[in-house]
Amino acid sequence: MLATPTPFMHVDRVADFNVMIVVLSGVIYVTESDTDYAVHAGELLFLKSGIRHYGKLEIPAGTRWFYAHFTSDDGGLPEYQEGSSNGEYSITLPKELSVPEDYINRLIQLNSSFSSSDPMSRLSKNAKLYEALLTLISIQQASEESLTDKLCHFLASHLDRSFSKELLSKQFFLSYSYLSATFKRDMGMSLGDYHNKLRMKRACELLTSTEKSVGEIAKELGFEDMLYFSRRFNKTKGISPTEYRKNALSRY
Repeated sequence: MLATPTPFMHVDRVADFNVMIVVLSGVIYVTESDTDYAVHAGELLFLKSGIRHYGKLEIPAGTRWFYAHFTSDDGGLPEYQEGSSNGEYSITLPKELSVPEDYINRLIQLNSSFSSSDPMSRLSKNAKLYEALLTLISIQQASEESLTDKLCHFLASHLDRSFSKELLSKQFFLSYSYLSATFKRDMGMSLGDYHNKLRMKRACELLTSTEKSVGEIAKELGFEDMLYFSRRFNKTKGISPTEYRKNALSRY
C-alpha cells in the first residue's frame, strides 16, 4: 500500500509481471499501450505483462492505493481451459472494475501478510492473493447483472439535468466507455438516448396532466432554453409540445 505526498508521473516500463491497482483515494492516471485510464477511489485496474504502460498526467498528491505484482504461466492473467480431461476451466479477470468496501478490507488484511515476519504467513500469501483475484469474478458478475438497472434508475432520478458522462463515471466509479458498452448491449440504445427518452416521456406527462407552460416544463426538465427543448421534443415525438397538448385535449 502506498500514498504519495507529492504529485508524480507513473513509471514508463514494459514489465514482465502483471499489476493489480486498487485506488483508495485520489486518482491514478496510467496509459497502457494507446489506452488512457483514470483509476478513481474504489476502482480496480489490471495492467498486463509484456505491454508498455506509462503516465501522461500527474498523479495528484494524497493519492493512496494498493498494488500487487504477480505472474502466471502464460505471461498474462490466470486462465484455465474449460472442458479439458483434467477438469480445468477458463477464467479471465476483468480489465477494470468497481470493488466494494469489504473487498478493500480484505486487501488490507492481505497486505499485512506481505510485511509479516511469520514464516507461515509468508508461505500463504500467494494463495491468498489468487483467492482474492478469483473473488473478482463473482464481483464482476454481480456488478454486470445489476449495472444496467442501476443506470436506468439513476437516469430516471436525474431528469431535471442535462446528460453528463462525467457524472455517470463519478457515480459508478467506472469509465464511461465501459458503462456505455454495457448499457447498449443490454438496452439496445445509448445512455444519452435513453435519458432523452425518459425526459420526453416526462414532458408528455406534464403537458397532459398539468397546466404548466411549455417554458415551465422545459425548466423543470433542466432545459435552460425553451426553444431547444421544443426542438428536442419535436425531433422525438414528431410534433411540437403545444400541438401535443392540444391533440391530447381534443382526444379527451
